[in-house]
This record gives sequence, structure tokens and C-alpha cells, in this order.
Amino acid sequence: MCADGLRLVLLRAPGLSRADYLALAHRARDIARSYRSRLMLHDRPREAAAFGDAGVHLSSACARRFQLRPVAKNIWLAVSCHTSAEVRHAERIGADFCVLSPVCATASHPGRKPLGMARFADMVAAANIPVYALGGMHARHDAVCRRIGAQGVAGIRRYWPDMGPDMGPDMGPDLA
Repeated sequence: MCADGLRLVLLRAPGLSRADYLALAHRARDIARSYRSRLMLHDRPREAAAFGDAGVHLSSACARRFQLRPVAKNIWLAVSCHTSAEVRHAERIGADFCVLSPVCATASHPGRKPLGMARFADMVAAANIPVYALGGMHARHDAVCRRIGAQGVAGIRRYWPDMGPDMGPDMGPDLA
């Protein structure tokens, strides 16, 4: 996928031990760099500085544990958000951007009610940080999301189509 222009990838593997995750992260970073892409760690702010790539992406649950920015300003900080309150919290802790989801229905979170484009547009307009759309995103959504003010579109299956429908919400890369 990086060969197709993907420039930012989130490595999400919550079931791995710290050592196994970091070993995988180093291999994934080398592959990403060979395609001029960058890698973000998931929910690992302590490791982000030593890791030395794009930064860290926090789940909304992880982000709630912080009242201040958990990484230095030279390390990208992203936060997954699902509500306006979570976007406000991401702003308060100094996130560089957030990923707002699910915009549309998505197989990775089948029980979660999507925001819909109108609500997503309202939340983007109220945000003071760049917002990426996530959840059921297809190529046809790119122009619409940008027109309403989103920075871009993130995805799982769009960029990793071989991820099957049984993939749970805590597996696989989800930011592209």
C-alpha cells in the first residue's frame, strides 16, 4: 500500500507484549521508510521519543488518562475521537490532529452508530485541530470530506483490503 502513496501508517497490535510490539514496530518502520512513509505507534507515548519516527496515536481511552500533552512538541500526537467532547479533550492535551469516527457504517465496528456526513461536518467545523475521517471511507468520500473541511481520510480495509470481516476493532492498522 505504501507504493500507492500511503504516507502515514499506524501500527496497532494491542495483543502484543511491549517487547514484541517494539520489535514489530522497528521492522514496520524500516518497510515504511523504504516507501518514504512514516509510522505512528499506537497508545505508546513513552516509547514514541526513543522510537524516532512520526509519533504516537492515542485511543480515546488512552487519551483520557492525560491532562497535558504526553509527548514533546517535536513528536506528532494524534487522538482517536468519537464525540465532540473527545475532540475538545484532544485539543486540550495538544493533539496535532484527530481521527473522527465512525463517519459511515463500518465492518470493524458493526454495532456503533455512524456519525453521518452532516454531523461529521458540524464536528469538523467546530474543531480547532485538523480532523481526518474514519469509518466506512471509500474513494468517493475523499472530495466530500475535504470539501467540508476534513484534512483527509483514514481507513483500514480501504488500504488493507485483505483484512477479513472477522477482524476485530483492536486489530490491524487503522490510520493511513
